[in-house]
Amino acid sequence: MIAALIPYTDSRLLNENSDVAMSPFTIIFDNLGILFAASIMNTVILTAVLSAGNSGLYATSRLLYSLSNDRQAPQFLGRLNKRNMPFNALITTTVLIILSIIYAHLNMGGYGKLLNMLGTLVLIVWFISIISHYRLRRAIKVQNLDEDELLTYKAPFFPIGVFLVSVAILFLLIGQSFADITSLNWSSLTDSILPIILALAAYFGYKGVKKTKVVKLQDIDLTKHEL
Repeated sequence: MIAALIPYTDSRLLNENSDVAMSPFTIIFDNLGILFAASIMNTVILTAVLSAGNSGLYATSRLLYSLSNDRQAPQFLGRLNKRNMPFNALITTTVLIILSIIYAHLNMGGYGKLLNMLGTLVLIVWFISIISHYRLRRAIKVQNLDEDELLTYKAPFFPIGVFLVSVAILFLLIGQSFADITSLNWSSLTDSILPIILALAAYFGYKGVKKTKVVKLQDIDLTKHEL
């Protein structure tokens, strides 16, 4: 709808630094002459951004704390303060956010590449989730257990859903670099492939250091987890 109302050549979308100059929502209300509504929309967007940042800060600090407890991150990140808050993990997350903001101001092009790499890593995480889901459902079948008893919710259309999501993720991974592939832009292709290489290096590196193996379907522990 927004694309139908605002041409991509609108000068208010980008400034001389190729950065966002005005919110598309604000431009729509400005075109309609409803400036008050545009101010409200800016407030809503700002509130949503702050909320997303707050939830990201909370989730990341707790993730670092959990990884530390599982000995998959430095031990100092797993320490709690007097209020039982993972203070070290929170401070570490905050410092990384501040450094990212500073880097964005110093090198906007490099920051854009970093965001693209993070987007690729998010797709990889989703692909790992799909593999985990597939192995779980297969393990239940291999061990001759009742899915209705073990699973509170069963994803419908299994295994078709797994296949469709996997194809969609593969399409996104290739699609985001399709122009670089056709033009053989190796510099940009490296930026797209690097996250995949890092993910594979982290996976096999962890298995090499910890001497872990892929658990067979018949050996997966499917007992109910109790807090």
